[in-house]
Amino acid sequence: MTQLMTRIPIPITIDIKNEELGKGNIYFPLIGGLIGLFLAAIYKIFFHLYGDGYLLSVLVVAAYLWISGGLHMDGLSDTFDGLWSNRSREKILEIMRDSRVGVYGVLILILTISILIGGIQKLHGQWQWLILIPMVARYGCVVGNAISEYARPEGMGKYFVKDCGLKELLVASLYTWPLAFWLRGIQGIMVVIFVLAFTYLFTHWVQAKIGGITGDVIGAVIELNQLLVLLLAVLFINLNLEGF
Repeated sequence: MTQLMTRIPIPITIDIKNEELGKGNIYFPLIGGLIGLFLAAIYKIFFHLYGDGYLLSVLVVAAYLWISGGLHMDGLSDTFDGLWSNRSREKILEIMRDSRVGVYGVLILILTISILIGGIQKLHGQWQWLILIPMVARYGCVVGNAISEYARPEGMGKYFVKDCGLKELLVASLYTWPLAFWLRGIQGIMVVIFVLAFTYLFTHWVQAKIGGITGDVIGAVIELNQLLVLLLAVLFINLNLEGF
């Protein structure tokens, strides 16, 4: 899973069956935590070199795009190219599968990267959020996979959805909730609850439009949840809710 979802070099080749991909959902928040540790390290290093500002934010976002390989950003772009096209179910799925990026895909990428850069500028040295954001966002992905159907007869994302159920969700929950509390206390628990609610609403909306979710939608769930947690983090900081 780490090799699939990140650029972290792991010199091990393992033959994984398609049916085992769904079971790998239990590791998604852990992988998000690894990404977060990398981003927090980048943040702390450049915070001391350049201070808190635009340049620091751009460097952290660039580090995120590198370590994730832009995989989920691609899914986000394809998802909104399809969903915002206002076409039939079949046409939406066709657009989402098209490797070309349309206007709506470009717009959502610009908005997403702009919010990431602007939000990270407002963290004011609170690097713990950079661990929590990718971790909880990928927990939301597990939630979405567990409660959804797959929209296509086949596709790589099918097994992440089809073979993810209550067991995988419970295992991921057993460590995500305590880690969220350890990192940010009640604020950490609150953002997990918000992610649960948003993921349910978003996947329900997508399934109503195309009859399920796809691999692209999985990526979109991750990226949108990251934005949600970042916006909540900035809100908590602006409201001066330290200790809450």
